[in-house]
Amino acid sequence: MKKIPYGIASYKRVREEDCYYIDKTRYIPELEKAGDFLFLIRPRRFGKSSLLTLLECYYDIARPDEFDFLFGNTWIGKNPTAEKNSQLILKFNFSQVSPDPKNVEASFRAHTDTVFLFFAEKYRNLLGDDWYGKLEKKTSPHGKLEFLFYYAGFKGLKIYLQIDEYDNFANTILTTAGPEKYHELTHGSGFFRFFFNVMKGAGDQAVSGLGRIFITGVSPAAMDDVTSGFNIGRNISLSPNVNGLLGFTRQDVLDMMECYSVCARDAENAMALMTEWYDHYRFSAEAEETLFNTDMVLYFMGHFLNGYRPPSEMIDQNVRMDYGKLRHFVVLDRQLNGNFSYPTYLPECDGFLHNPLRGGNGQGLRRLVAGAVYGKISRGLLRISDRIEIRGPKGIYGEYRKNIDGRGRRAIEAICGR
Repeated sequence: MKKIPYGIASYKRVREEDCYYIDKTRYIPELEKAGDFLFLIRPRRFGKSSLLTLLECYYDIARPDEFDFLFGNTWIGKNPTAEKNSQLILKFNFSQVSPDPKNVEASFRAHTDTVFLFFAEKYRNLLGDDWYGKLEKKTSPHGKLEFLFYYAGFKGLKIYLQIDEYDNFANTILTTAGPEKYHELTHGSGFFRFFFNVMKGAGDQAVSGLGRIFITGVSPAAMDDVTSGFNIGRNISLSPNVNGLLGFTRQDVLDMMECYSVCARDAENAMALMTEWYDHYRFSAEAEETLFNTDMVLYFMGHFLNGYRPPSEMIDQNVRMDYGKLRHFVVLDRQLNGNFSYPTYLPECDGFLHNPLRGGNGQGLRRLVAGAVYGKISRGLLRISDRIEIRGPKGIYGEYRKNIDGRGRRAIEAICGR
């Protein structure tokens, strides 16, 4: 019996351990057509990290001998693109950066230094023995990144830059230390902003070692602030062509239960529960199909296959709302003259929120709140326009209500229209 890959983000590990895998590789050509520099927003625990490891395995110039093992029986294995195994993978994960404002810059430097070091070791045969010594003479993360792009271009090589959870520590600083510290990080001469400036500069060069960029996060707020809008590439979050890139379709879930020989009656009961709790994500107005939350389905199936009973807690602890952060947003709202208090209605079954995925100068905090609600309170998106129609499952909304103390609940319900 194939292992349920709950909690496993590594595509390579999924293949090595013969885990159950729903093939998403058919989207690789769509991503290539979408552009070279891409930005994707999805809720937490929706499969963003897994996607990046998939792309890492596919494009890594150091893995040609692994291609058949990793992709032999997948769609892309039978229909490879010209870019397979053609790029050097430079991957950062900003969830590993400390959100303590006193230590964030040092932590950011430590993380990027580690990434650069192992990048140098991995691709030494392509870059040469002396290039890392030259890189070390650059003292800042953005200086090292700029040098790497120039050096790779000089060598005729292309780098695929991946940034997972780009907004992780920035969002935490906003919610715990306040807008002043966040502003220092993302505006003016802040080190974080300058790091993104280097990416834009590399994209503007006639001869550059930067081949592709893929950035993931949960909100557009920090990206708007560090780049004055995502002007270094394309935000594909609302593209109908990639609506199903992450998440499971209804047929995907049915196929999974068939694979594990779940009887018709048990499958019907399980689908009813999962539909109520985990379905109805839709990330494009033009998409016809709704999606199930990836993590929640794997969480449910891991429990269900052990005795054919659903878990006692239908919400995975890893995706529960961080109520403390939302309470802090309410405090920020009052301090910032009601920046968050726009008309919002979120009843137990149906409701509306302004679109948290669209940009707009001067509304970063406001969109971040909407993004938090869209990603963690709501069950999914039904219609995307200037407003988003949200169907909020009674179970998730109940969890939200019972975990907020009286004063915080009243303040938040003033925002949510309850």
